[in-house]
Amino acid sequence: MAKDKTVYGLAQCRGDVSSKHCFSCIQDAAKQIHEVCPDQADARIWFDCCFLRYDNINFIGKVDTDLSIVYFNVEEVTEFEDFHDELAALTDQIRAEAVFFWE
Repeated sequence: MAKDKTVYGLAQCRGDVSSKHCFSCIQDAAKQIHEVCPDQADARIWFDCCFLRYDNINFIGKVDTDLSIVYFNVEEVTEFEDFHDELAALTDQIRAEAVFFWE
């Protein structure tokens, strides 16, 4: 029996982004997603103006509860303890605001 090779995809842009800029953002996302997530059956990438996702499982109309987020930073942290403290404070603030929003 042959393996199903169906791929489901979603590309979205913010409502305030022009069609030209949206297309460019999606093209950049498509290029980078293959560089960052090579040979993955499921991948997501967020840019400032657009979002791109593909999967071998139909996710259309389903709530995405995957909480994994990967950020790449090309800068070197020289003050690791200060950076860690600031990051922890920011994460706590975001969590508090998210909980407040849903209550």
